[in-house]
Amino acid sequence: MLDTYIPPKEFDINKYNVYTGNPTKLLVDNDIIDIGSRKIKVLHTPGHSPGHICLLDEDRGYLYTGDLIYFGTLYAFYPSTNPLQFKQSVDRISHLSNIQKILPAHNDLNIPINTIEKVKDAFEYIDKNNLLFHGGGIFEFENFNIQI
Repeated sequence: MLDTYIPPKEFDINKYNVYTGNPTKLLVDNDIIDIGSRKIKVLHTPGHSPGHICLLDEDRGYLYTGDLIYFGTLYAFYPSTNPLQFKQSVDRISHLSNIQKILPAHNDLNIPINTIEKVKDAFEYIDKNNLLFHGGGIFEFENFNIQI
């Protein structure tokens, strides 16, 4: 099953605390986060959520896709999601050059680079069939699903 997750043995839900703090800066599209030996570019990629971002390490070719691209079910059916923006964000990252590795937020870290193109094609299929709206359905593809 694509969405099965088993937490590590040492994880104890009773001891887990959600981090809360005060932001020191709000990130915007194309900001550069300089962490010394690496510079990470912020790409605003709304759709899964209004403030969703991907992070790009251009020197290494690493694309941290968060909830935009991964093996499992891509969710765009919640009230806070926007299926059209999700598609547009996938379109945007499909034009990036020199991506060597995709690093998603969930499930499998062994994501082939062509997964971006496959997710883009899937959204185009859904859009072509006039189903790119909340309640459009659950669509199954080879290594991922899209729920709209």
